Amino acid sequence: MSGEYMNCLAAYGVSSAHPGSLGLTRRMLDRERIHAGAKVLDAGCGTGGTAELLIKSYKTDVTALDLHPVMVEKAKQRLIGKPVEIIQGDIENLSLKSGTFDLVLSESVLAFTKVEQSLHHISRILKNEGVLLAVEMVKEDGLLPDHIKELREFYSLPELYGEGEWIHMFKSAGFDTVECLYGLDGISTEETEITPEFMLSEILLEEHHDTLERHLELNDLYQDLLGFRVFRCTKKNLK
Repeated sequence: MSGEYMNCLAAYGVSSAHPGSLGLTRRMLDRERIHAGAKVLDAGCGTGGTAELLIKSYKTDVTALDLHPVMVEKAKQRLIGKPVEIIQGDIENLSLKSGTFDLVLSESVLAFTKVEQSLHHISRILKNEGVLLAVEMVKEDGLLPDHIKELREFYSLPELYGEGEWIHMFKSAGFDTVECLYGLDGISTEETEITPEFMLSEILLEEHHDTLERHLELNDLYQDLLGFRVFRCTKKNLK
């Protein structure tokens, strides 16, 4: 996961940059009825907004992981004194112990990685019957090859996937039950949107401003062609 877009997010310290922001996260977690003490990995934690919510509202045992060093430092600032383990690491090469976690959250993270490799490790570290909640961008009908090329280049995406392709990859990684929640149970950004917080770096470069402006332009340009889904994936109970 690399590129100017990620550097921009880190510099501005954008919290909950995924669609629906922290409101959507809360809706997803409320559906799970998470028990206190559940072991949760916040994969791609950013500045730690979701990790903070997990600790305060759900009393979970949280591990927060992010690859970008600036994001990791800002998460440490946000979560100072909180019972959380914060790790700088790569979701594509997780060294965490197998069969450890009850729940993994991945909010607008997987699409920026080698998905099959990332899902292999997520499946490995989940307990049997463990759950992955993933918020991911999805190409909609009408997105042309030139559009895909532009988006991949700007966001440094290995690929852009449709809903069916995501479901296939989840199942290939060992998740036998894959539900697409967005649009099926009433979860929508209109109901959940909360304005993201910012933890600004001391130095903001002109290139960071330019990248943010281009991101907003692309959002407007492709708002009907680049969507997102909430996927709930349950790992097989291996006997």
